Amino acid sequence: MPWTFVHPAAVLPLRKYFANRHLFGALVVGSISPDFGYYVGRFDMANIWDSFTHRAGYVVARWPPLQMPAVMVGTKTLRVFEVLQHASTIIGLIIVVAAYLRWLRATDRGTTAPSSISDGWRYGILISLTVISLVLSIPVAQAVSATSVGPVNFTLFVVRYVICATTIFGVTLSAASLLIAHRTRA
Repeated sequence: MPWTFVHPAAVLPLRKYFANRHLFGALVVGSISPDFGYYVGRFDMANIWDSFTHRAGYVVARWPPLQMPAVMVGTKTLRVFEVLQHASTIIGLIIVVAAYLRWLRATDRGTTAPSSISDGWRYGILISLTVISLVLSIPVAQAVSATSVGPVNFTLFVVRYVICATTIFGVTLSAASLLIAHRTRA
């Protein structure tokens, strides 16, 4: 799954085996940790699924059917490994959203934890952090994808934009969560 925040979909089926939510939380963090290298400039991390879904992947390089053209999107030909990559992102996102909605329905039945912050504020914070991440990522992605001999490489811009936006979102969400947790304990 190419987008880091849908990786927890792979471990969600194991949730019922973890009575301690902190242990399951560690498993979720562990599921996204293989991609941390992308956010700190290290691109040589080994990942089994990535070997099937990335151009430089071990299996893609050695199994020609994954390199075959699969579908045209505009003027871009997507190869089988790219279709697998994007399809797994969509499937993972659906799984994570479905798990969240299921949890949300369960908490609506009176099992919500006491909180001093309403759900409206939480969604407001989440939307604000998303917008901040998306806006701040534009100049950074543009700077790292500019070429000295021509216009911005659009594909590189999109990749860098997603990586930068995800990084900023993760850091700001973590900081906001810590602040809210500290505030609710005080």
